[in-house]
Amino acid sequence: MNKNKKIYKIIGATVAAIMIAGVMAPPTIGMFSSQPQMAYKEHLDELKVALEEDPNDYTKILELASLKVDAASYYISQEDYNNAEDYLHKALSNYQTALEINDEDKINILIEKSFIYHELGEVEKSEETISNAYSLQPENPEVLHSYAIILLNMGKYESAQKHFVKLSEHEQLSEEERQTFSEYVDIIEDVLQK
Repeated sequence: MNKNKKIYKIIGATVAAIMIAGVMAPPTIGMFSSQPQMAYKEHLDELKVALEEDPNDYTKILELASLKVDAASYYISQEDYNNAEDYLHKALSNYQTALEINDEDKINILIEKSFIYHELGEVEKSEETISNAYSLQPENPEVLHSYAIILLNMGKYESAQKHFVKLSEHEQLSEEERQTFSEYVDIIEDVLQK
């Protein structure tokens, strides 16, 4: 297997693990239904009404941001990249508003923003954002995991590997999770040796 295929295998497995762990919200707009845009618009209308009543409703703002990320995912699956990009920018704006109102979930918001920036091709902002989360909670497994993925996607394999090493030794993770991260360390080591 060539270098790129190995790295893509790592990325795919890592993204799947993140989604399973709940770091990235699962699709909620009905991507698999026959009318995903309808479900999205109905939910969006409900959120707009709620936010008109209370524009500082932190929970609703986060829900709106998540819904826009889901919409972007849908548009990406339909190869409608202009709409996808538009929704990702809107989600970033919503996440920023949420942080300005209340930063109680700052780490998770920074993780989400980092992945959005990366999806938009703004890799420097992506790395800066996840680095900010890391500076606040350097032992947080979700931060370490997300940082490793961002670095891996940027081609910074040695730096990504260091975070996977930390995860492979992290006491808060199950033995199975630590073993998985240990395997990532080995795969990256193999790639770096070639």
